[in-house]
Amino acid sequence: VKAFLERLFDTDKANGKGKLSVSTIKVIKAYLSSIMTEARWDGQIEANPAAQTGRLFKGKQSKKKDVDFFTWDEVKLFEEAVKKHAPRYWPFFLTALRTGARLGEVMALKPGDLDFVNGFISIERTFSGGRITTPKSGKTRRVYLTGELRDVLDGHLTKRKAEKVKKGWKEMPEWLFYSEAGTALDVNNIRKQVFYKVLEKAKLRRIKFHALRHTCASLRISAGHNIKDIQEQLGHHSIQITMDTYGHLMEGEHRSQVEELDMAEAPNGKAVNGND
Repeated sequence: VKAFLERLFDTDKANGKGKLSVSTIKVIKAYLSSIMTEARWDGQIEANPAAQTGRLFKGKQSKKKDVDFFTWDEVKLFEEAVKKHAPRYWPFFLTALRTGARLGEVMALKPGDLDFVNGFISIERTFSGGRITTPKSGKTRRVYLTGELRDVLDGHLTKRKAEKVKKGWKEMPEWLFYSEAGTALDVNNIRKQVFYKVLEKAKLRRIKFHALRHTCASLRISAGHNIKDIQEQLGHHSIQITMDTYGHLMEGEHRSQVEELDMAEAPNGKAVNGND
């Protein structure tokens, strides 16, 4: 069993891209241990050999990627810079900041994806490699509108109609956000000619566009929002991915929240000691 697990650390993935992750090998080890436990209960073996292999993982933990994001103050500086230096893209960037959607997902939005009545945006597709595909998770999801985003997008739809008339277009652009020619946005242009230039104007550090997604998540975690709701809005396959990525941001929150156990009243206003 030990030799088998050690070989896994040097095994290429089926598609030939990289090695198996430590977490994947741990899952394999867990299934193997479960099988061995069943065999021991059936009297086929005297002990579970997979149960004593935890030390193989010491020093081989997966390295977590640093998550870069804007602070609250940086977000406000960025927003003001967009409105001043790239007002055409204000609805685009506000959508990214408030929903945590990926760049390709925001680029691939259509007007019909907006539901102002129920207050959400449906993420149904993404631009990837120059073509339209399903979102990274492989399924659609809903991301809810804040009041400000709702108003901005409502105004954006009105401006679209005015621009169609002004430029003499026969039809409205297919995409919610589009170029001045009415075509789909170019990802390189968004990054280099708009996003990075706004950062320079705002005198903010240069971060990747994807950091806006991390910014949305980090601000929600700081505000104490439900981690399951954050997972669903980001479109992560599982809550474990969300925890692995942002869990360290919650450490201080947990330490402060545990103090609530000493309160005379529970957070919902009811006495924790049973007395009303």
